[in-house]
Amino acid sequence: MMITEEEAIELLRHYRHDWMNQVQLLLGYASMGKMDKVQEKLKENVALMDQERKITNLRIPKTALWVINFNTQYENFRLTYRVEEESVDLSDHDDRLHNQLQQAMNVFHSFGDPYELYHGQLFIKGNNQTNALIELAFSGAFRQINNIEQQLLAIDGLEVTFSSIAEDQCTIRWVCK
Repeated sequence: MMITEEEAIELLRHYRHDWMNQVQLLLGYASMGKMDKVQEKLKENVALMDQERKITNLRIPKTALWVINFNTQYENFRLTYRVEEESVDLSDHDDRLHNQLQQAMNVFHSFGDPYELYHGQLFIKGNNQTNALIELAFSGAFRQINNIEQQLLAIDGLEVTFSSIAEDQCTIRWVCK
């Protein structure tokens, strides 16, 4: 997947905007002498950069770009992510994983309320050198929760296990193999 120059500039613009917000917050805390808050925010940012490093080391550029750019693409969905094992080579799974995540998000988005803020967590854990367990969970009030399950199960190549599904939380799990 090649992105255009315009898409790259837009991504960088959003990224720069987010970092400027973080820097301004740090400066504000520092000017008030709240060094404990400065240290806390710096630790949070270091942890975020560490996760970005880990997801890019999985050799899944389409998926990594989609995940890193997620919060700029959806107005009422926010995603955090955690990569537990970065030495896994998932390059053979990139296209399929990227498509599955996009399709799953289309399902979540279609059953979401535009006035609700949904919080999500993506978890990637390597099972061995080329396989990984993927878990995607969103919390928030969804409409027609039973239809979400049916549509997620219909995604091509996605063998979903529902570890929980309720009106306010949906967690799906699958294995890249």
